[in-house]
Amino acid sequence: MHVFRTTTASRIGSGRSSNQDRVATSASRVVLADGMGGRQGGEVAAQVAVDTLNERRGGRLEEPRRAILRANARIRARAEDGGPSGMGTTVVVVDQPDPETPNVVVAWVGDSRVYRVRDGVAGVVTTDHTWEALLLELGSDPVDAAERRHVLTRALGTHAQVEVEMCTFEVRPGDRLVLCSDGVHGALGPEVIAARSGLGAAALVDAAAAAGTRDDATAAVVELVPAHVATDDTGQLPVLTPAG
Repeated sequence: MHVFRTTTASRIGSGRSSNQDRVATSASRVVLADGMGGRQGGEVAAQVAVDTLNERRGGRLEEPRRAILRANARIRARAEDGGPSGMGTTVVVVDQPDPETPNVVVAWVGDSRVYRVRDGVAGVVTTDHTWEALLLELGSDPVDAAERRHVLTRALGTHAQVEVEMCTFEVRPGDRLVLCSDGVHGALGPEVIAARSGLGAAALVDAAAAAGTRDDATAAVVELVPAHVATDDTGQLPVLTPAG
C-alpha cells in the first residue's frame, strides 16, 4: 500500500496585502487553488475550492471531477448570496483513488499546473486553460500569444457550467509530482523545477521569489511512498500514514 508524502509552501506576492493561493493535503489527495477577483473574492473562492475537494461525503473523498463541479456551484452560490462579484479560482488536484496501486488521477481547471519529475526531467502533465495556450494551439505568433498569458479560458465560479480536464498515469519509484500556481511556473523553467523540487516545496517558492515573481507563489511536492497501516482513535477505521 502507498500514500502521498507531501511538502507545501506558499509566499504572498510582492506589494500584495494578502495571499489568494490555497493548498491542502491528505494521504491520498493534494489540492492547490489560485484565487482571482480581488483580495477578498480570490481568497474566498480558493478556500471554498480546497475545502470542497477535501470534504468527505459518507466517509470518503468524492471523485475529483464531481467535487470540482460541486466547488464551482458553491463559489457561484457564495457570490450570489452577497459575496464579492467576479470571484473565481483555478484548481488542480492530484488524487490516488486506490492505495493498492501506484496510479494517480489529475484533474484541473485553469492554469495552475502539475509537473512530473522523472529521471531529473520535469514534464508538464496539465495544459493551461488560457488564451495564450489556445492561441498557440491555433498557430499564433508566440510573442503575440504571450500578451494573453494570464487571461483564463476556464475557471471555477465564473460560469454555471465548467469543463474539468482529467488524466491518469502510473507513478514510478523516484517520481515527484509538483503542483504549482502561476507565480511559480511563470518564473521558473522546467530545469529549475526539476532540480529544486528535490529540496521540497519551499525551495521552489524561494526560487520563484528570487527569479522576480510578483504573484503569489505556491507549490506542493508529492511523492508516493509505502504506507504504515494503523487505526483511528476508535480502534476500528484504518489510517494510512507514510512509513518510516
